[in-house]
Amino acid sequence: MRVITNPSSGEIETHLLSNDHYHVVVSSAGGGFSRWGGVAITRWREDVTRDNHGIFCYIRDLENDVVWSNTFQPKKTIGSGYEAIFTQSRAEYRRIDNQIETYTQISVSPEDDIELRRIALTNRSEEPRHLELTSYAEVVLEA
Repeated sequence: MRVITNPSSGEIETHLLSNDHYHVVVSSAGGGFSRWGGVAITRWREDVTRDNHGIFCYIRDLENDVVWSNTFQPKKTIGSGYEAIFTQSRAEYRRIDNQIETYTQISVSPEDDIELRRIALTNRSEEPRHLELTSYAEVVLEA
């Protein structure tokens, strides 16, 4: 198990999830790409200075119009706490922004050629919150 708490450091940690047919590469900052056999599912550009491609989720607090993402990328904010946790079977991201805890799990099914992503939000404040979630991926489907 690897735990990374500073995704903005100069070194980008990466993690590979695969079932021999479907592959997902993610970084400690949340960037990455997906491939199925020889077909690119999402965009990836080889650039060691940037890590801004992948599948992301934007979270917006409707009361104060503050926006953050479920991982460090693409908004490049850490919040009041950030962890990327890489284990053999999954990648996990934990962060806290404006008293909202965001927990993201990414895994690849061992039986089927799919990736699974789950995001859980927990309100740690005393007030009800109204949040808007928007997911984003640059799908390419290209060999």
